[in-house]
Amino acid sequence: MRHGDATFNQGDAKTVASLYIDDAMLLPPTHDVIEGTAGIEQFFTGVIGSGATDHTLQPIRIVEDDDTVVAAARWTAKGKDQDGVATTFQGMATHVFEKQDDGSLKLGLHTFN
Repeated sequence: MRHGDATFNQGDAKTVASLYIDDAMLLPPTHDVIEGTAGIEQFFTGVIGSGATDHTLQPIRIVEDDDTVVAAARWTAKGKDQDGVATTFQGMATHVFEKQDDGSLKLGLHTFN
C-alpha cells in the first residue's frame, strides 16, 4: 500500500493506473463505475490536477489467499476545498488485489468514500 502512496504522490496518473489490471473497476464516491486503466488514468488525472497531494493509506485489515489480497484502509490526502482553502480529506477504502504471474499485486477493484 505504501507503493501506491508513493506512486500517487509522484503526480503521474498514468503510473497510478499501471497499478491496476487492464479490466479493473474503480468505484469512487461520485457513484461512477470506471472500468479499465484508461478510465482510471483519466479519473486520477483529474484528482491530481485538482491539487491532491500527500496521499497516505493506513491499513485496518488485510486478508490474503493464494490469488487475492483484500485490504481495508483509512486514507488521507491534502488539497483545497470548494472555496480554495487548504484542507485534509479523509475516508475509507477497500482494495482487492489480484496476484500476478510474477508474484506482484495489481488492483482489480478499488472503492473509497
